[in-house]
Amino acid sequence: MLSIAHFVALLVLAFAGLNSVVATPATESGNVYPEVVPGPGLPSLKELGLTSEQLYKMTPTLDDRGVSPRSAQLDGSCSPWSTGYIDYVVACYNYLQSVAGYLCVIPGGKFATITYCSAGDAKITLQNLADRTDNGSPCGNVAWGVQWSFTSCISNGRVGGFAPAYGNGDMAVGTVNINY
Repeated sequence: MLSIAHFVALLVLAFAGLNSVVATPATESGNVYPEVVPGPGLPSLKELGLTSEQLYKMTPTLDDRGVSPRSAQLDGSCSPWSTGYIDYVVACYNYLQSVAGYLCVIPGGKFATITYCSAGDAKITLQNLADRTDNGSPCGNVAWGVQWSFTSCISNGRVGGFAPAYGNGDMAVGTVNINY
């Protein structure tokens, strides 16, 4: 049986070689690094001093907090019917980690959904599972939900899944196809 430390070490090694193993599809214009588009209310890449290319080239810093302490409304699940390429998902994950201290908020009531990052054919969505308005969590906790999906739901270089934001079982983090 693998310890958590060994599992994380294997994941880091897997991601270190990911760009050489998984081909990143080029867009119609031939751009290898599709634009990473932040969600509403979050700083632009320019404001952070980042470029889309940098977000693709960053090695993801994995969050080792373990199982979310509050996921009463939602347990993680994979969605093979709606997936995005791993490189696009990880670029959005890296963006959300770069704004970890900002608040990712879902305006609106129960089942309201908002996109907090998109890149290539992938997007990261948040859905309110609570009966209150303005449900939110730090963006770093939202990134934890994305990490759950890309470490639990990868198949043939594609990722699709739903998980709670860390510590907020009333917020579903969707790692899905841009057309979902």
